[in-house]
Amino acid sequence: MSPNSKWFSFLFLFLIALGAVDAWFGRQSYVAGDTISYMDMARAIEHGQLEQAINGHWSPLYPLLIAAFIEPIGTAPSLEFATVRVLNFLVFLVTIGAFHFVLTRLWDRAQLTAKPPEASPLLSRSQVLLAGYALLAWGCFDLTVVSRISPDLCVAAVTFASAALFLSLEDQTASVTTFALFGAVLGIGYLLKAIFFPLAFLFLLAAACACLAYRADRRLLLSAAVFLVIAAPLVGALSLKYGHLTFGESGRNTFRTDVLMMPLVHWQGGPSDHGLPEHPTRKLLDNPDVYEFAQPISATYPPWYDPTYWNKGAVLHFGTWDYGRALLRNVKRLAVLLWFAIPLGIALALLRRPLALEMSAPLPIKLLGLVAAANLLLYLVLLVEPRYLAGCLPLLGLVVLVSLRTQLTRRRPIGAALVALLITGVAIDAGPRLARTAADLVRSRGHVHADAWLVADELFRIGIHPGTPVAAIDHQDQMHWSVASISDWAFLAQVKIVSEAFPSDPLNQKEFWDVSLTRQALALDVFRRAGARIVVASGVPSTANTEGWSRIGTTDYYYKLL
Repeated sequence: MSPNSKWFSFLFLFLIALGAVDAWFGRQSYVAGDTISYMDMARAIEHGQLEQAINGHWSPLYPLLIAAFIEPIGTAPSLEFATVRVLNFLVFLVTIGAFHFVLTRLWDRAQLTAKPPEASPLLSRSQVLLAGYALLAWGCFDLTVVSRISPDLCVAAVTFASAALFLSLEDQTASVTTFALFGAVLGIGYLLKAIFFPLAFLFLLAAACACLAYRADRRLLLSAAVFLVIAAPLVGALSLKYGHLTFGESGRNTFRTDVLMMPLVHWQGGPSDHGLPEHPTRKLLDNPDVYEFAQPISATYPPWYDPTYWNKGAVLHFGTWDYGRALLRNVKRLAVLLWFAIPLGIALALLRRPLALEMSAPLPIKLLGLVAAANLLLYLVLLVEPRYLAGCLPLLGLVVLVSLRTQLTRRRPIGAALVALLITGVAIDAGPRLARTAADLVRSRGHVHADAWLVADELFRIGIHPGTPVAAIDHQDQMHWSVASISDWAFLAQVKIVSEAFPSDPLNQKEFWDVSLTRQALALDVFRRAGARIVVASGVPSTANTEGWSRIGTTDYYYKLL
């Protein structure tokens, strides 16, 4: 594919600039609850505690990469923030390269269709390039975020690289190295996220079908062997740790929380047929509910560092009602994500005859489309989160675009309209957030500080040293993580949350600030007896009685020494 070099270079640089802005803006906030667990793992690995890389819920390779990046700078939180965003930006660049690789391979392979010459591609090479990079921007800036500290962008890069190598296997010039590299990339994908274990077998199965059709030799066995060599140590370590054969426990925990709707944290048992936890967090008080979890896991927020430990003993039953509800919820989420793609698909289907449209592609591209669809299905049957789909949805879109063919001679205007609508949809989705990000950077002259920084600075100022046990009181609702679960302020201050006030059912249970002063005093005493030296509260309502508490600047954070 050799489009006009000037506008191609502009497009390439524009994407890189957007990625740089996204990464730089996010360096001052950890954004999500998963983030702190990955950072805790990275710090432990950087300190030589390699056993911390074996976690049934979080895969090891991304925290290993973080550890390698932060090791030279020590434990200064401000430098860690910037350094990890440099890593994310480099991953973003790799993602662009991998995407371009699969984009060019897809276009080249699509030209080998068995259809007669009069059925030509609907989109030109330049139009495919534009549409493809619009899909990439959608994946990187809307489905996920470059600055987010999670392996999802890494997984997208590996998905694109695996797809490109898959399309290279049936080439007559494909070498043994290509087959070995295919297996190695699949293995790396598994080390980044457990979902890639079943996905790797789907890739290998599709490759086997393609190789049989094209009479390839047995070099695909090398791909499988390399994958298994890379994956086996982690599978073995996890199986030994959990006492049964497993490639990861995150799917089991997701079924527990998102299908059976059991609590994310502080599950104390029940309903009756769901078992009892073998070692739950300790509930010390009712009204307000107070939990303690100082031991045996040492982390910024232990309940979310290893959910498989705290929730061991859960009995998972398949219920038609529970599963149907979860599946419907996932379908709705997917429909929202595809709000601009679904109308486009319907329009193309309705105009199929007038436009003489058809879907045609060589077998490898059809198989790749099935792999991408199966990847989507793996999430659809359990949990749909936009960031999980940053690889498979753009890839599936690419397969559809290069497979569209028409017998019309005046096809370029149709292709141009399709690409314009696609770009418009992506711009509506991702544009406002990126515009706000750029505006905030300009307004703050590049110094964007979240409230969590102010909390950490205040804790340092009053003499709260790293490693100090603290308690947390967080505003709860049914839509958002608690701040303790996100716990970025605690990570920045390098303290350990050992206890928290946490209503498991915010709609029916009172929060800390809703109970009487007597009950509040009792809860504070429970925090003290749990070992906490200070309690930090967030989301404090304006009606709360905060006498004896210290407010942190103009934020909604308050603290009280115990």
